[in-house]
Amino acid sequence: IWSMVTHTQMQSLRAHSHTVAAGVSLSSNKLWTGGFDENLLVWSQDTGLLGYLKVFVAEAFDLPRGDLLAGTMSNQRFAKIELGKAQQFETKFKSGRSPQWFEEFDLDVWNVDERVCIEVYDWDKDEQHRFLGSLHVPLEELLYADEGITDREYDLLDEEGNQSKSAISVRFTFRQVRCTGELT
Repeated sequence: IWSMVTHTQMQSLRAHSHTVAAGVSLSSNKLWTGGFDENLLVWSQDTGLLGYLKVFVAEAFDLPRGDLLAGTMSNQRFAKIELGKAQQFETKFKSGRSPQWFEEFDLDVWNVDERVCIEVYDWDKDEQHRFLGSLHVPLEELLYADEGITDREYDLLDEEGNQSKSAISVRFTFRQVRCTGELT
């Protein structure tokens, strides 16, 4: 799809197997396409969605000790989950060196070239949360997993990108959008 104003490509649509003719309905804000594959598809504004990714953050293991906060150890741990700049979530705070969150987050997958980023922090009152480790998983790795499920324990990376002694248990479940257009 091209913008007539900026003369740039806005989006790519995938569905037809042969040559395509297209038209637009301005009143309903929909695009229709028809091709030699004998399908007529109606596209809405959410077209381009590749699928849905559920991220289940189970628990972390062997995190570093917390900060000394007013004479006591701060062991309030949380994880940030991010896919692109628009989709960011945080777990609840849990205590200890091996916190158990058991929380699930739903993400929309628009671009296969992105990575899911999970970062673990030790909470601080002054909002200068201490970084404890991170995990970066390419979406492409998750999209082609057996039955769309990747369930494993990942080693966390430290601030320099080196493997730390800590780990995190995460389940990724990807569900592909079967047809990006609505068959009529």
